[in-house]
Amino acid sequence: MERLLITGASGLLGSKIVEFTREDYDVIPLHNTKPLHLNSSKLDTTNRKEVFNLFNRIKPDVSSIQCTLCHHTKDTPSIVVSL
Repeated sequence: MERLLITGASGLLGSKIVEFTREDYDVIPLHNTKPLHLNSSKLDTTNRKEVFNLFNRIKPDVSSIQCTLCHHTKDTPSIVVSL
């Protein structure tokens, strides 16, 4: 079964995508604030090193579905967000 990462899995859109894809993929939900799923992992998508480490460790087969909202500040550059 192909492995699929879903960021923002504790949000409305992300949690629905987790539900709809569980039967067809090995879904790995990611959250930043609160876990809604038993196998959810915490990930701060504004931390580039943390993101790269997670992707290198998990090695998803399918491009991740990103349901996160990133804020641009003077100290933290924006990260591209896609669905």
